[in-house]
Amino acid sequence: MDPATLVTLETSKPVTVTAKPQNPQNRTATLQLAAPADDAASFACVAQTIGPHLVNVGWTPLNDSVAVTAFKVYRRESHAAVGRLVASLSANAHAYHDGDVWPGHRYRYAVIALSSTSGPLHVLSNAVETTREMPLTSLASISGKGMFLFFTPDAADPEHGYPTYDIDAVIKKAATAGIRNIELRLAYGSFFEASNPGARAWLDQFIDASASAHIRLLAWEVPRRAATPEIAEAIAIARYRTPAGHGFSGSALDIENGDDYMGDGTAAKQGMVDFIHQVRQAAGRHYLVIATVVSPRLTHWTNAEYPYARIAPYASVLQPMEYWHYFYETSHHVYAKGGVKSAVVGAVMLTKQLAGRDVPVNVAGQSDDLGGTGVPSPDEIGWSLAAAKRAGAIGEMFFDWRGTPDDRWPAIGAFAW
Repeated sequence: MDPATLVTLETSKPVTVTAKPQNPQNRTATLQLAAPADDAASFACVAQTIGPHLVNVGWTPLNDSVAVTAFKVYRRESHAAVGRLVASLSANAHAYHDGDVWPGHRYRYAVIALSSTSGPLHVLSNAVETTREMPLTSLASISGKGMFLFFTPDAADPEHGYPTYDIDAVIKKAATAGIRNIELRLAYGSFFEASNPGARAWLDQFIDASASAHIRLLAWEVPRRAATPEIAEAIAIARYRTPAGHGFSGSALDIENGDDYMGDGTAAKQGMVDFIHQVRQAAGRHYLVIATVVSPRLTHWTNAEYPYARIAPYASVLQPMEYWHYFYETSHHVYAKGGVKSAVVGAVMLTKQLAGRDVPVNVAGQSDDLGGTGVPSPDEIGWSLAAAKRAGAIGEMFFDWRGTPDDRWPAIGAFAW
């Protein structure tokens, strides 16, 4: 759980990694990584269970001298005498996502590299066992009023460190305001936020207290790339249970572009789709998966700029981030009822339109001073809730707990949903 990075190569070559800390400044650490082996003798494969319905298999990319023409992947169940061909892949493939597995079954994979200059190369993976089925979920867990909440495992963090959240006070405030669900950030990339014993104990107490208060929690994950460790982490946090047996009511994937998220460009957009696709494969068809997406009303984006239509088939709910104060990036603009209503209604309607199907929408609304644009007034918060409900949204999730001033909570509580 120390600071780390994953280095991915398209071809075998040496790499120099240089890290520059933000604090203290003017210091660096450098690590030289040797080129990984890619000859025939290094050929190997590994399998990893992602969820009850998905196993990912990866193997060593081989250099041109091996002259690979194709790969064949075989899957063998524990009771079977021989494996069954499940995939025939091109010479540049290096992974296979097996979404045709069953919960609670044990499997082993064989990968065969066919060569134009020599005989085929055979490798066997480790044995893996898929997890039990995901818990039952429903749209009720993302309906009505909600709030985003994120914490860090750093107990000394004065703003978001887990000790700064008094659990009894949080639950009382939520109940008073009629908050029915909370999106709790548990992972950033593959980093699990409750990464030390203190944070883990706090998390267990928070989950158990929420369950006692009948507040649904959603496991919020911020993807960085469509890599097996991150997808596995998303499923793992969705499955997390306290010693008392309480856990989460669905998975919320914050699928954003930019350097701190999935990146930009064609490859990044494909990564966004691949990520939620594999989460859906792993979790099964009926598990609640929320995709938090860029608001098309705020950005004026279409499917050319952001893959709404390609994400939508794998999402139970789309959640456009309609932080309307970004329309005028100044804290001095006064927002009228018509402007707030237009923003929220437009976010709901455009999201459905770009999704290409009548997908349920939960609006991610603003109750914080995001980027110095000012905190929405109590009236604005009430207008946004009314507009979201009138437009057919199933709920509104406000961003975020820590940034919402005390005098804005009554406005949230005043609206019945």
